[in-house]
Amino acid sequence: MPSFVRNTTTQLFFFVFCLFISFSLAVEPVERPQPLDITKIFLGREELCREYGFEYALLFNYTQNLILNGTHDDGKSLGLWYWNLELAQRLWKGGKVYLELEMDKNKGIDKLVPTFSWFNYNSSANASPYVPAFYFTQDLLEDKVFLAAGKLDPSIWFDTNAIANSADIQFQSAALVNNLILPFPIKSIGALANFKPGESWYFRAGASTATTTPTKTGFSNAFADQVFLVEFGLTPKWQGLAGNYRFIFCSDRQNLDYINAEGTRRNNYSFALSFDQALNERISLFARYGQADPKVNSIEYFWSAGGQLNEPIPGRKLDYLGLGVAQSMLGNDYLQANGPGLAHSETMYELYYSVRLKDYFLISPNLQYVNHPDAGASESEALACGVRFLLIF
Repeated sequence: MPSFVRNTTTQLFFFVFCLFISFSLAVEPVERPQPLDITKIFLGREELCREYGFEYALLFNYTQNLILNGTHDDGKSLGLWYWNLELAQRLWKGGKVYLELEMDKNKGIDKLVPTFSWFNYNSSANASPYVPAFYFTQDLLEDKVFLAAGKLDPSIWFDTNAIANSADIQFQSAALVNNLILPFPIKSIGALANFKPGESWYFRAGASTATTTPTKTGFSNAFADQVFLVEFGLTPKWQGLAGNYRFIFCSDRQNLDYINAEGTRRNNYSFALSFDQALNERISLFARYGQADPKVNSIEYFWSAGGQLNEPIPGRKLDYLGLGVAQSMLGNDYLQANGPGLAHSETMYELYYSVRLKDYFLISPNLQYVNHPDAGASESEALACGVRFLLIF
């Protein structure tokens, strides 16, 4: 018997038990539950919340991963968790202010097996409760114009995707949540504007501080270095089936070191695509592509693709199955600067099944395989399984 199985009987039993419970519950057909009205939880004063335009949502995410195969870390299991509380208050017609509170704990197996793709998008350093977002939004001209400004996360609006967009309810790997080519600032001071003159297309543009720390306000260095994002999107419907086709341009204006360490450069441009298309009521596909300058970026080309199957078990209308693959292709400058023996690319594969037990509780077992993690610097391959628990109120 392999050593990693002998050394981790408890963790494997825990994972298999969760998987068994998930699928056991999944075989019982259930009716689609009504959406939970969280305002009823607020001291039972539903009408008061609506009258004053107050909303809130509380999310708790716990993920446990087990390394099944890795040269140095077979059998090791680590978990991570975080909670996020979002508060929203209507100010006037079309105007709202948002405030988020969050606490993060641990980095999971990403601190044991480094990769470009990241096993878990939510991996983070330990952080006491802090304010990751505090911003204002305004809808104008019957929702044809949308504005936002404050401390915000640009990836909420740019490079989105219908089936590969959230590490809480969809894929877990960062490479299947966003395009790794795009240098998204993490919760920084910024502003954006969205224009949607027609039903089938839109245009948005934004700017934010390039270098930031999520646990700090960001005002001390606001717009000292900037990242500019522009996105043009088409939203056609083919025989009633929704599709989204996004074309993204990014300009990173912070001082970046050349990969070969021969100086710095201020302008860094990248281009990206993000598509998703429903094929029928149950099957949807997605694809991403990106290209960046290899002189200042380790990844020159990036692509990802996959699909989602809704109701994989008849009667389980709120369950879905996802399969995706993402590849980061390294530039020649990076390969030359980091010595011989590196692979030219890293590839992440992920399979997950999301089981919705209640309208506020989801369990998602997953399996991840990485070929040449970190370009094979320390591992030739890595295989991991995990279980994600999500509570939403």
